[in-house]
Amino acid sequence: MRDDLERGGIAELFEVVVTIDDVREPKPAPEGLLLALRNLALGAEQALSVTASRRGARRPCGGHALAADLSRP
Repeated sequence: MRDDLERGGIAELFEVVVTIDDVREPKPAPEGLLLALRNLALGAEQALSVTASRRGARRPCGGHALAADLSRP
């Protein structure tokens, strides 16, 4: 992922990048989002999780983050 961002010339747009290689439990587990928040020194209450999955939007960060569900009805 990081290499793809570099090749695309957009890596500098991302302060933090977390991929499946950085976590033990992939989505829908909150581990990746929580790791990104730690790296940004932010709390879950300061986050907005944008997802294309109703399941992913249910309780990001244990229900402490806001969620936007972009999936189709």
